[in-house]
Amino acid sequence: MTQPVQHFHIAGKDYLEYNDKSHIYVVDRKGKTLIKPLEPIQISENNEFSLINPRSHKEAKFVITDVNGKVISIGLDGKTKETDLGRYPANHWFEMYDMDGDGVKDYVFAWGNNLKVISQKGNVIFNIATGSNLSKRPVFYDLPKHTVAIGLVTADDNKIYLYDRAGNLWKGFPLKGNTQFSLDVVKNSENRFNLMVGSENNLLNLYSVQ
Repeated sequence: MTQPVQHFHIAGKDYLEYNDKSHIYVVDRKGKTLIKPLEPIQISENNEFSLINPRSHKEAKFVITDVNGKVISIGLDGKTKETDLGRYPANHWFEMYDMDGDGVKDYVFAWGNNLKVISQKGNVIFNIATGSNLSKRPVFYDLPKHTVAIGLVTADDNKIYLYDRAGNLWKGFPLKGNTQFSLDVVKNSENRFNLMVGSENNLLNLYSVQ
């Protein structure tokens, strides 16, 4: 297996997914095969599956990328669909997250020093380019007032970045740090956060972010 076993709950039923480099297996809790995709897929090694439309057996789909960055959607009937949104290196990161707040998950690709968010309709929502290559996969934060943010790390230059849902760099960033970081709302405040991150020389930095 290239990633840990994943558990999904779809319309009242449990699905367990695991995969090797070219095959996907979906079984129930007793190990009975539930989905058999029609053909092998060269699955990107850095990524786990995302799930869309989990309330409907007809509309539910498992989503992953192949080694070239093509988006592969797999229905519960085993049928696959490829969506070409550009070519990406084999070691890219891929996530699905609702960045624009329309209730529909968007495609998020990260590679090199770049991050791109694309809607399911194929429209680019925003692009980000950092000064150095990303060293960790992006982290998504659910914040008060129904907003979200993306955290990025470039360990080579000891910097961390926080971007809002429109791709704008958060005020005061980048900050010093070289690990993924935690972001917690300050008690009795919707606009201030405590950020904790590892940094150079085994230091732990604590920031107040607004």
